[in-house]
Amino acid sequence: MIKKLYKFLIQEILPLVFIAIAIYLSSRAMFHEGFFRTIDDISVVRIHHLYLEIINFSWDNFPVRLGSYLSHGYGYALYLFYSPLSYYLGAIAMLLGNLSDIMATKFIYVLPLIFGPLIMYWALRQKINGLPAVVGAIIFALFPFRGFDIYVRGGIAEAFGTIFIPLTVGGWWLMERHKKAGFYITAIGIFLTIISHNLSGLLLITLTIVYGIFSKPVKEYWLALLTGILASSFYWLPMIYYLPIVKVSYSTQNVASVLTHFVGFNELFNPFRSYQYGGALHSWFFWLPLFLIFITKFKLTYEIKKWLTIFIVTYFLMSNFTKPLWELFLPIARMIQFPWRLMIILSTVIPLIIALTLNQFRSVKTKILLSIIIVVSLIPYIKSFQPKEYSYFYAYNAEDTGPCATSWGEEYLPIWVYECINKPPEKDIFMTKPGKFELTQSTQINIQGRYQSETDNTLMIHRYDFPGWRVLVDGSPVKVDHTFSPAGIMEAYVPAGSHTFEVSYGKTNIMILSDLISLLTIVSVLLVITLQLIHYYHSNNRK
Repeated sequence: MIKKLYKFLIQEILPLVFIAIAIYLSSRAMFHEGFFRTIDDISVVRIHHLYLEIINFSWDNFPVRLGSYLSHGYGYALYLFYSPLSYYLGAIAMLLGNLSDIMATKFIYVLPLIFGPLIMYWALRQKINGLPAVVGAIIFALFPFRGFDIYVRGGIAEAFGTIFIPLTVGGWWLMERHKKAGFYITAIGIFLTIISHNLSGLLLITLTIVYGIFSKPVKEYWLALLTGILASSFYWLPMIYYLPIVKVSYSTQNVASVLTHFVGFNELFNPFRSYQYGGALHSWFFWLPLFLIFITKFKLTYEIKKWLTIFIVTYFLMSNFTKPLWELFLPIARMIQFPWRLMIILSTVIPLIIALTLNQFRSVKTKILLSIIIVVSLIPYIKSFQPKEYSYFYAYNAEDTGPCATSWGEEYLPIWVYECINKPPEKDIFMTKPGKFELTQSTQINIQGRYQSETDNTLMIHRYDFPGWRVLVDGSPVKVDHTFSPAGIMEAYVPAGSHTFEVSYGKTNIMILSDLISLLTIVSVLLVITLQLIHYYHSNNRK
């Protein structure tokens, strides 16, 4: 009994203790009083405004796509384009935990730091056991890019996207062992990555295709990829559909950004120098796996060779040597925005290679010695997991971003908004000509009332026009126009007489279709799981 307990403590509990120490070192700055400013610290506003949409719940705006309180109450479809998972989690934390938007944001920041290494450890345990899996999880925990992403950039969506990549890889390895759970975990990993961060999702889909080509996987592998993509349709399908009618400044900026932010030769290969962007890239993490591979005398499994190829190709794609290749595929490549964003993939690939290679050594003493060297070499990079300075600035508002009061300049405002309005409206709606006018209901996405006019009249509606808005008079749709206004607000032409009216925002056909695809996919998966559990239960009863 004592031997079993000792074995359990050594094999199961002690690894978690070591990983917990690494998690503490990466996340301790989150438990400091106050907050800290980041490049993208407007996440606080995005979480707060999603919280407002949830507490004012409407099926017409669920999943939330319209930020109806943003832009001084004129509203725009922010959540149609931003990957929503981290903002939903923050809003739910505010709702259930009675947290302020600042505390909810800190809570969301710390989640990837805590759960990421645990997910990586679980993934590695599907392929290897013991010390190498622990070392891989610790490397993931202290990988400098992850610290830069949260503490400097404030890229919370990207941070979430990064942690679900190892979850997906663990699902692949389960499928290779013909475990049914592998299919579901792979699909869930792809689904969560896409709704966490669209660029991380795009990179993961690419990685999945490349890995599948060189792995000859079971047929469920490709089905899991398709399932994850279909389940996330509610987000990416309407996002792609409506992208042409909104302002996307980064689309043109990215042409310059992606071609001017390559990593130089010195930063790529000099182990004593880090890349300028917050030290996100340290070439030590290029030499470390190659050092281990050299010690093994290049006796590598096919699995390691696959990951090594992915690693080297991805790493070199960040260099200015590959500029002609980026230019060739610029329409697609510019979506990545910066070449160093490939670190999203390398954050998983590098710990995987090191752990798998370390597992090649048969001598326990050699494994322990190399593990100590690797972990000690990570100590200088702990400084990546802290902000430049702490802040006691607790008032984050959409108005802080500029006159448009969005979450980032004019980003994702409709293209017909030539001049955004810099203050709230005095009235949400009014008639431009004389007549009797009365409101019976007024919310951000639904305004109802009645009017009486001796002549045809015009309703002036202080909302930015966007697909989904409609105006009904006595239950019948009337013409809505925004071309009269450089601000892109709406006016509706209404007939003379005594009538009721309704101005409301609802789902368009493409939104309904995308929601149905996601719903049917998720329900189908749950149904299959239920049937498999019933079959498993009856099979055991027969025995």
